[in-house]
Amino acid sequence: MKTIVERHGGTVGAASQGIGQGTTFTVELPALAVGQDVAITDPIPPTGLLPAPDLTGVRTLVVDDDPETRELLTMMLTQYGALVTSAGSAREARAILIRDRLDVVLSDIQMPDEDGYGLIAAIRALDAERGGHTPAVAVTAYGTSEDRERLLAAGFHRHIVKPINATQLASVVAELVRPSVT
Repeated sequence: MKTIVERHGGTVGAASQGIGQGTTFTVELPALAVGQDVAITDPIPPTGLLPAPDLTGVRTLVVDDDPETRELLTMMLTQYGALVTSAGSAREARAILIRDRLDVVLSDIQMPDEDGYGLIAAIRALDAERGGHTPAVAVTAYGTSEDRERLLAAGFHRHIVKPINATQLASVVAELVRPSVT
């Protein structure tokens, strides 16, 4: 977990009063400064102090083969009220999509067996009632303009480059599921 937190600009600390006294672990993640440039391909324009995005009740699927990344994304989204289900593979994600009605999918691209491109193709092949029009965000280390174009052409609605800021992530999800609110 320490490595993933540090990749997102955060810190992890531990403190103890001594043997038998327990240990307190602290994880700090940076907040997005107003007007700060962010690694997102569809930037949210700075308009002064923005209220925290409200994702209360938003049914979100996080797909990533790395358990620490799934845990971090889940933590980021739940702090804004999202209801998060996670999957460690595209195959697991497809099973969840068939079983549950979701509001948004966030998927890594580089995964073993089947990548995020295969997953989005499978989602887009579904009819609307089965989730074929579910908004999707590519969450990936691939950050070039060519990567963005390819991801959007494949069927993703947004492209966020890792490492990810929690407010940035929540804002993108809010924009996709509640466009009139953001």
